[in-house]
Amino acid sequence: MLENILANKISENQELKGMTKEELHKRIDQAENDFKNGQFKSSDELLEKYQ
Repeated sequence: MLENILANKISENQELKGMTKEELHKRIDQAENDFKNGQFKSSDELLEKYQ
């Protein structure tokens, strides 16, 4: 299922690029803060959105 979602969102002309360790750590910190503050969606909510 995730493969189908990603395939629909990324065209062949787009180039994917990696992130630095600093960017990764910043994203992890933000995700942890979002979780602590209840700002997240459950897997069921995401499945409803994409089915």
